[in-house]
Formats: sequence, C-alpha cells, structure tokens
Amino acid sequence: GDMVGLALGYEYREEFGGQIYNPMVALGEATGNKADNTEGGYYINEVFGELLIPLLANMPLVEVFEIQAAVRLFDYSLFGSDMSWKVGGRWQIIPDLSIRGTYSTAFRAPTVFQLFSGTTQSFPNLRDPCSEDNELFADPTVAARCAEQGRPAGYTNPDTQQRAFWGGNEKLDPETAQILTAGMVFQPTFLEGFSATVDFYMIDIDNSIQRVGEDIIVNQCYTGPDESYQFFCDKIHRKSIFTIDYIDDKITNIGGLETWGIDFAANYDIKSPFAR
Repeated sequence: GDMVGLALGYEYREEFGGQIYNPMVALGEATGNKADNTEGGYYINEVFGELLIPLLANMPLVEVFEIQAAVRLFDYSLFGSDMSWKVGGRWQIIPDLSIRGTYSTAFRAPTVFQLFSGTTQSFPNLRDPCSEDNELFADPTVAARCAEQGRPAGYTNPDTQQRAFWGGNEKLDPETAQILTAGMVFQPTFLEGFSATVDFYMIDIDNSIQRVGEDIIVNQCYTGPDESYQFFCDKIHRKSIFTIDYIDDKITNIGGLETWGIDFAANYDIKSPFAR
C-alpha cells in the first residue's frame, strides 16, 4: 500500500516596509490631506510539519482512507510565540466518489502597513449629534451624553463633514481563526477528464483587524449601551469651543467575523487533437 508521508521544515522571514511622502504632504502644506510616513517591520522564525497516513485501501467501500495532520510553530519578534494546526481526512468510497474534511486553526499577524502606517487625515460625511439642528439630538440619551461631555447651551454645528485620523496601530494583536470544511469529489470513471466538487466551509475569526468606522463610533458613543459607549466616546476629540476636532479611527482589533458557505466547482479537461 501507500507509505506514510512526512514533511518537516524551518523558515525565517523578515517583513519590513516603508512609504515616504513628499515633505509638503507630510507637513500638511499640499492641497491634499496631510499624511505621515510609514516605516517599520518584524521578523519571524517558524518550524512546521505535515503528516499523511494511509490507513485503509482496496477494501469494499474503501478504495482509500487517509488522514492528514499538520502543525506550525512560530515566534514573532513583536507578538511572541504561538501555533496553528490542522487535522483532516479523505475517504475514497468508490473510484468515482470521495468525501473529505478538515478542521484547522489559523493565525494572521498584522501587516507592516496595519502596524506602522503613519497617520492620515480623512473627512467623512458626518453630522455632529450634539448639534441642536440634528434630529438625533431630540433623543434624550443623545442629549444627556452631549451634556456629559460639556455641550454649551444652544450649540449648533452646520458642518456635514468631520475630520478623522486613520493610520496604523503598533499595539495590534494578531487575528486568530477556526476553520471547518467538508465536501465531496465526484470523478466519474465513465467520463474521463470530468470532475465535480462541492464543499461546505465555516470560518470564525477573532480579534478582527479593521477600522471601526466613524459612523459606528459616533452612533455607539451617543446611542450605544451604557456599558460600552465610553469606549467609543474616547475616540471623539473636541475643541474647547466643543466642535469636533477629530475622530480617532485608526486600525484596531474589534469584534470578529463569522461566515459560512458552499462552494461548487466542475472541470472538464478535453484532450487537444493537436497534443502529441
């Protein structure tokens, strides 16, 4: 029968990058938005192993049954050590039909850009909820939180755009994920060159790396739950005359992502009449 397969490896990798702007842009003297330079990096040591074990073969309803396992240990200069792993299997029931599945964990370190990119300005469309002519201000919760922040009586602000600061965040943590896949492969012996696959996948990402979004920051600050609104309000910086100076919307770890779906694929390889 088939032999056990084993692969082992070691990898050292460096990730460094930079983006240097025109000095006028960096000083905010150009016609576009002000932007700071990006510069930074990190290095990684990794060891990994993969194992393939054929357990059964050439039996009734078992053409091939094999299991696979993999593990990767890594050490990041910025994030410390961790590991990811995978287990899976493939059962070829008859020559025409196989079923397969895997469960794995994943680890995604932030990119150099996400960690070290300089601060840039943006001006998203957004009204100040504390402005008297904003319909949101009629909400008692909004009015109470504006007062808490020191809103002066009769305050109005007609601006339809607010200044926001985007950029990297050196305090980011890596994303982690759990991934489940299961599916089948159909390769009919009566139709050479044809194969069809269907696979179900489910992915759950924690510590998602992204910007929160200025509209979410403002909405959660003024209308969000009592236990979490202050986290968002701390990102809104006001001037002494109370108008919004800027909203801090740099990249951060927030929430997660859960998704699932089904992939279908079909292939039919036709031999070329010109092939030798």
